[in-house]
Amino acid sequence: LNMKSLVGAFALTFFGLFEGYLMTMSGIESPKYFRAQMTFDSFAILKFFLGCVGSSMAAQGLMRMAAKDRFEATRMFVIYSIPYRRSVCGCFVLGVGMYVAGTGPTMTGAQLAMGITSAPYTLAGALLGGVAFGISEPMLGLKNSPKGNLRETSLDGRLGVSYEQIAVPAGIAMLCVAYQLERTFPHKTDAERFGVTTLTLSPLWASLLVGINQIPLRLIKRTGQGGSTAVMNIVSTLTGGLISPNYKISHLTDAYQFLFVYIGLSIGAFLCCRSTPGYVSPTGYSDVASAVGAFLAVFGARLAGGCTCGHGITGTSELSISSVAGAVSIFSGGIFAGFLHMHQVNT
Repeated sequence: LNMKSLVGAFALTFFGLFEGYLMTMSGIESPKYFRAQMTFDSFAILKFFLGCVGSSMAAQGLMRMAAKDRFEATRMFVIYSIPYRRSVCGCFVLGVGMYVAGTGPTMTGAQLAMGITSAPYTLAGALLGGVAFGISEPMLGLKNSPKGNLRETSLDGRLGVSYEQIAVPAGIAMLCVAYQLERTFPHKTDAERFGVTTLTLSPLWASLLVGINQIPLRLIKRTGQGGSTAVMNIVSTLTGGLISPNYKISHLTDAYQFLFVYIGLSIGAFLCCRSTPGYVSPTGYSDVASAVGAFLAVFGARLAGGCTCGHGITGTSELSISSVAGAVSIFSGGIFAGFLHMHQVNT
């Protein structure tokens, strides 16, 4: 414990708080948005995803131009190669779980702070998913991902160009698509349909901060954003390191991701709700669906080596080929679960 780690912990908690506040102002953490996106009844999640990845790419492109070596040292989804089969299969299960529960690993704490009644069951399911993965990981024969060759694991390496030559224009293009989606499908309309009329900030504007926050995370923690890692921090620490000992919090620096995701985002969500006149907590799904879905989401995320925030936003913005495949698989799993569910309802 030293002054540098204390400052880092405080800074990341603050950045997480600010991000959580804006995300909650957009209502994007409402469980109904997740299911509606996967059945194409809303495009709020897609706007948020494109905005997060686009702003991350643009911000990180600038970072690489200013501090090339420092940025390259933080591209963990490129440095450590996740096998494609593991990434795709795990992310598909994650997508199914997200549809069932109406949330992902990163937003569980914020949903608790928002007063969503199903959130305690979501948290319980997420922790059980972490326990199940931690126990089964040795039996599954999963090993730490080996260091990959940049030329094999990243899009810029494959094409033989610098990161920023792809990331900056691609990021701007994604932001333009997200902006056009907002114009075509205004968030205010979704907010009225899903009963979150007091939380009408467009997910596009909230997503910009997610991208900007990649920079302090990379400077302080030396990695990008991620959510399921924080779940494993909780599981390992509560079990005294008996389960997944590599994730046990022994030093303050080990808690950086947890502080950002579960403390910062939750405080931000709480403050937003308490400062919003007429705020009414969004409704969730059944207790069983919330628990089972969260279990699948966390188990799938750890199997894949990253969640929606890890593979989907951070890894994709790093131009990791494995993460791009994983991001596609997350949406594929959610869409599969959504249309299977709608078929059962209609029959």
